[in-house]
Amino acid sequence: MIYLLGAALLIAGIILTSKAILPAGIALLASGGAITVVFLCISLCVFKWMSMARIRRVKRAVDAESMKYASRQPVPTTWQLASYNYVDNSGDGASVYTVYYIKIHIGAPIQPVHRGAH
Repeated sequence: MIYLLGAALLIAGIILTSKAILPAGIALLASGGAITVVFLCISLCVFKWMSMARIRRVKRAVDAESMKYASRQPVPTTWQLASYNYVDNSGDGASVYTVYYIKIHIGAPIQPVHRGAH
């Protein structure tokens, strides 16, 4: 709702400035602009924080599953959450997408594998 206050103050400032009531119009424009800019900055920070928190949760889940299944396999494996950025230039403008995937690293066998008698 704060963004509505910022927008209302901006509109009121524009109206008062257009009617030659400069001091009040400038004050409303400045306060409305400041509220709008602060709200946008806070919104972007919260969005980034939420996005990073979601990625951390997924990474922890992948790590937990990796530990769970590593003990069940004869060959040690570890899972890792990885990502890459994909740029799509097919539309009106370039869009950047982040693609997440799971890398599975397969290591040396824990126990020797016997493939018949010599």
